[in-house]
Order: sequence, then C-alpha cells, then structure tokens
Amino acid sequence: MIKIDACSLIYLVKSDLLSLAEDLYKEIRITDSVYDEVVVQGKRAGHPDAAIAEAEVKRKQIKIVPSKSKKEPSLASLGRGESDTIAEARTEGCPALVDDSRAKLVARKLNVPILSVDIMLIEALARKKITMADFLKMARDLNSVANFRSDKYADLLMIATIISRWKK
Repeated sequence: MIKIDACSLIYLVKSDLLSLAEDLYKEIRITDSVYDEVVVQGKRAGHPDAAIAEAEVKRKQIKIVPSKSKKEPSLASLGRGESDTIAEARTEGCPALVDDSRAKLVARKLNVPILSVDIMLIEALARKKITMADFLKMARDLNSVANFRSDKYADLLMIATIISRWKK
C-alpha cells in the first residue's frame, strides 16, 4: 500500500504511470483532500487528467480515505493534500509518494518513508517490472510533465544504467 499526494498523482496520470504504481504497490490510497485537489478542482479548471483520476477512483484502483490523522505542527507549512498524505502515511506506517521538495523534507523529519515518481521508476527497474527500454520511455514521459533539472535527469539515467547492468 502507498499513499499518494496530489502532485505525484497528477504526474502519474499525465505520464501514464498509474498502472505501474498499481503493479508495484497493489493498493493506492489518497486522502479526500487530494481527491478534492486533483479531481474536483481539476475538473472545475478543465484539466483532462482530472477525469482520468476520477475514473480510476470509480474503478476502485484508487481508494479515497478520509483525513483523520492528528496533524503535526511541522505539517502546517504544507498544502492540505500534502500534509494529510504525510500524516496518514505516518499513522498507517506505509510509504508516501511525494514529489514536492518541501513536503519531502517535512516527511523525512517525521521519519515517514517517502518515494517520488522518478524513484518509483528506479524501483520498477530494479524489481524487473520494466525493462531498460520501458524505463527510458517512462522517464522521458515523466520528465515532459515534471520538468526535472538536467542534472537530476542525468542522475536518474545514470542510476538506471547501473541497475540494468547489475541485474543481468
């Protein structure tokens, strides 16, 4: 199981990586605040990815859970979706998929295990869920959405190359 924040969910949907996340983590959960941010507000703003996320919820591939965890004061600096995701992941003892750098910092301080979508791709490659060719296409698609700094993208490709050579 994994908890996913709004930014990461949008990245997954826009780069067509949601099924890979489902394959890796089996159960995807989002808080009601993430649903509101991605689907409700997204549809209101006319974002086509909002309808895709909504369809995944209706198919029960993504489960919505109410935000009921006690909020740490350190979460106050984050948006509601990020703070709820981190709080729920901490309560349930599961990892959170978070791509916002400030949210990652806060999660680390709270000892919440975190991943980002690019690291999810590395994990999929290491676990042999995807090939190097798949990785390269998925990383390119993700980069077109996430706009990584060039050094981060180069590091991602270097790590993938090392893993692909190591796993042979």
